[in-house]
Amino acid sequence: MIRRLLALAALLSLLAACGRVNEKNWGKKSARVSCKYHKRCNASSFYFTFDNMKECKQDTRDAWEDVEDDYADDCDFDQKKAKECLKAMRKDCKAIGRDYDDLVASCFEVWDCPDDSIDTGTTSTAPVLLR
Repeated sequence: MIRRLLALAALLSLLAACGRVNEKNWGKKSARVSCKYHKRCNASSFYFTFDNMKECKQDTRDAWEDVEDDYADDCDFDQKKAKECLKAMRKDCKAIGRDYDDLVASCFEVWDCPDDSIDTGTTSTAPVLLR
């Protein structure tokens, strides 16, 4: 009985850890969520830009990896902003509406950089789906 409880506790801990966003899984998680958002809320643009969801995820993940490479040495990953970004991208399209820039503002603050480093407050450094 104790073994089963310990195994269950270990499994729950593992599952909880899998749901966390961090510097290593940010590109993959944000690509998945932002592609779903883009397809759901702006289908014509989605299909103009990508052939399918797989291509969207790969292109977006690659773009985030390029950003991460630029920021890794000088910037800190802000887990709270990353969670806020993913949460915003999961909202209903109508809820996002005209407040899109406010809702995804945290996406541009995921990498906390010193003033003399890269400016993460502009859309010029964000992958195509967030522009």
